Amino acid sequence: MYRLLALLALVLLVSACGGSSIEEKVDLTPNQLTDVGVCTRVVEDRCTGDMEVIPADSPRIYVAARVHNATIGTVVSASLRNLEGGEPLELVNTQVTIDRVNTSLDSYPVFYFTNTEPWTRGAYSVKVQVEAQDAAPVHKDFRVE
Repeated sequence: MYRLLALLALVLLVSACGGSSIEEKVDLTPNQLTDVGVCTRVVEDRCTGDMEVIPADSPRIYVAARVHNATIGTVVSASLRNLEGGEPLELVNTQVTIDRVNTSLDSYPVFYFTNTEPWTRGAYSVKVQVEAQDAAPVHKDFRVE
């Protein structure tokens, strides 16, 4: 009787997984870039809220991201571009090297761009990319007003 219940539980578990193995459900691709946010305040390496509009008088614009399955030594770059007036103008390009990961193999690089004068109002974009990898960059557009 107990064997029948155990077998029934196993069948239910396999059908709940869609009939596939657990390994197929876990993505082990290294250095996946996700959760890119633009903000004026960072807490614990994360934006306090992804902002579509940044005040022109903000002293810093932060860009925070998550690198899932991060490997130590991976370089992540971020560039800030002004989209006003024709061809996008790259204002700043900066990079960080991942030097630590948490227990879930995630790393949270944070970039910031400083301006001593008020930011020029208009459309901007940040591009965040894991370097030396075929992964596509993540673009995040926002406005300064």
